[in-house]
Amino acid sequence: MRPAVLNPLFAPLSALPGIGPKLEKLFARLIGGDSEPPRIVDLLFHLPTGFVDRRNQPKLSAVPADTVVTVAVTVDRHRPPPPNRPRAP
Repeated sequence: MRPAVLNPLFAPLSALPGIGPKLEKLFARLIGGDSEPPRIVDLLFHLPTGFVDRRNQPKLSAVPADTVVTVAVTVDRHRPPPPNRPRAP
C-alpha cells in the first residue's frame, strides 16, 4: 500500500518521453530485471559505482606516475589508413 503520489515512479520506463521499446530493452539489461520490465524507480536507484576526476590538468613534464590526468593536445597531422586496411588506426 504505497501512497498514490508515488505511483508514477512505478510506471514502466516506456512511460517516459523518448524511451521506446528498443531503449527499454537496453535499460532492462542495464538494471538486470529480466522477469518484469524496468520501472522508473529502478532507474533512479541505479547508482554509479565510481568516478574519474578529470580536473587534474598538469603540464606533461609535471605528470606524476600512476595518476589519471587530462591532457589537451593538438593533432599536427594525420595519416589515413592504407587502402587495403581501412580499419587500421
